[in-house]
Amino acid sequence: MNKHVSKLLQPGVFWYCLVLLAFAVAAALLDQYYLAAGELIVTVIAMVVSRLLFIRRRNALMQYVQSATDAEGISVHAGSPFPMAVIRLPEGEIIWGNDGFYAITGLSDGCRYQTLESVVPGFTTGWLREGRNELPGDQLIGTRRYRIYGNYVRSEDDATTVRLATIFFADMTEMFNVRDEFLRTRPITAVILIDNYDELMSNLPDSTISKLDAQINEAVSGWVTGLHALCRKIERNRYLLLFESKDLSRLQEGKFSILDAIRAVTNPAGVNATISLGIGKDGSSFEENYSFANLSIEMALSRGGDQAVIKDRYNFTFYGGRTKETERRTRVKSRVVAGSLSELISQSSKVFVMGHKMADLDALGAAVGISCLCRKRGKTAQIVIDLEKNASQSLLAELKASNDFSGVFVSCED
Repeated sequence: MNKHVSKLLQPGVFWYCLVLLAFAVAAALLDQYYLAAGELIVTVIAMVVSRLLFIRRRNALMQYVQSATDAEGISVHAGSPFPMAVIRLPEGEIIWGNDGFYAITGLSDGCRYQTLESVVPGFTTGWLREGRNELPGDQLIGTRRYRIYGNYVRSEDDATTVRLATIFFADMTEMFNVRDEFLRTRPITAVILIDNYDELMSNLPDSTISKLDAQINEAVSGWVTGLHALCRKIERNRYLLLFESKDLSRLQEGKFSILDAIRAVTNPAGVNATISLGIGKDGSSFEENYSFANLSIEMALSRGGDQAVIKDRYNFTFYGGRTKETERRTRVKSRVVAGSLSELISQSSKVFVMGHKMADLDALGAAVGISCLCRKRGKTAQIVIDLEKNASQSLLAELKASNDFSGVFVSCED
């Protein structure tokens, strides 16, 4: 920091006043009341003078910042097209602001020295102290949304010297509104599959099958109403839905009530209809979203069906699955799980395989199996394992000696 600025904010004669006050107290204790009164008067005068000098230094600093110029003498700060302020850290006290800053905050030039946190609710200075140049996210001031940038100026010669920061406010309201609207209207693809269609319709007359189909269609149509969604029945037991991202949160809050609505449909033998709902989002295209939705369906079926599964680029999220399934439907469907896993591996650029902390023979064997599967899919896989502390040293040593597993095993530190 410039030494001229540092000297402007020195604490003045505060410590001298403290010493004088101590002498006044000591004189009073020794019954030297006149001396004590004189020293007290001097102390009060010194404190008043110190305060006046402090205000003067503040005003001088304001003028210093106001008159800051570049090499050609053109004012940089006062003429900034962006609202701007200079604050003192860590308190966030406003030292100076240009006209744009006072306009957006509703302050007047005489209201300096308030903290920025009290003027702009929710604002913090932590990001400046961490050395970052931009406030994470956006800041709401009134009805406008701003992106805030700043520079933290440190003193080079005295660690106790007051530190300043310059912050700029960029009005990004329109950009944020467009971004939010874009995110709200992102397309979502969903597939509804009637899990037990064959079991539900087995050995029933056509009239009963038509009645059950109508009940299921009515339940799906009633659920879709209000979503502004496109819903089409593409197979006898499968529906395709297209809707916008803003409606997905409503479905999540409702715990995907379609699961309960379909479960209420029962055939004469007492078998309840159940569905799996697969949702794909955040894909780069409709095709990718549809692929995500089908993967979600496969994942739901592998878990017994009667649930909703959402897949984005990175994760699966599960909802429902409350029905007591028959033994046939609760059995793990190895083919479906293997197909989903194979698809995930194919979409990955690099695969890391990790077991539990103290890897035993089961964990290591399973990791080796996944590694071989990745190799079959043309992907490079590495097994993350504690090379020193594990319960499978003999098998690990044998595998590491094999050319097929050269460089496959890495430690957590690697």
